[in-house]
Amino acid sequence: MILGLLSVLFGRPRLTALESRVISTVSEKLSSAAKQLFDAQMNQVNRIQRLSSGKEANFYTLRRGKPSLEERLLFPLTTETLLARVHLNLGQEKKPLRAEVWLVNGHVFSVDFNKTPGKSSEEEIHVANVEILRDPMIAASPDSASEAKRREEVLATIRSKLSDGYLQLVGEGKGITVNDWAVFGIQDIRKIVQRDGNYYLLAEKAGMGAVGVKEAELSGQVYYLDYGDDRGEKITVSLLMFFEEFDGGKVVGRF
Repeated sequence: MILGLLSVLFGRPRLTALESRVISTVSEKLSSAAKQLFDAQMNQVNRIQRLSSGKEANFYTLRRGKPSLEERLLFPLTTETLLARVHLNLGQEKKPLRAEVWLVNGHVFSVDFNKTPGKSSEEEIHVANVEILRDPMIAASPDSASEAKRREEVLATIRSKLSDGYLQLVGEGKGITVNDWAVFGIQDIRKIVQRDGNYYLLAEKAGMGAVGVKEAELSGQVYYLDYGDDRGEKITVSLLMFFEEFDGGKVVGRF
């Protein structure tokens, strides 16, 4: 899901210098077999979708408008997975940049940055650290695909505090529905890119919007993300009250 009026830029199959450095750095850290598939997949990419001023780059291999990556090039690990984190320093900038490389359905799907990367020359890009978090050559076993294991894996990727109100609602379950709000179980939390930052989605209501926490915030503050906007609004009432009473209105102080 893409919230808000995000710009979609097609027809630019070449990686930026920064994206290229992230991809090549991760490739170099993989096993020989994984590297071979990783490189082959990236060589097949013919469409790049960039969102939120380049904070997210999604990779596609399309034929006649449809995904067409050959099955022989897919990784055995087919669950949506955070493969790697790359920490970088750019020129004279004091604040480091963090990139995450994600797999979806067995292929390299995206590079997400924790802030707008801007433009950097190859000489300005310095890799500080690389973390390979999963071996993509190992398929998820029945045990690792269990709900408990999936929750642990998702929690390990979340760089924020989940609100107490949310945790009280879902506990360790698979999620609940409140007044047509689908409140996700921990294992189903996913990250999206918005103009004012990255968010982890906790709940969604069709035709209205979503609720999430902002990446790198440790307060547990929850935000409402309207489908017609790309900035989060703070929710100041309890989550349960919000789900039960909010109807999409924009009354000041409503939540």
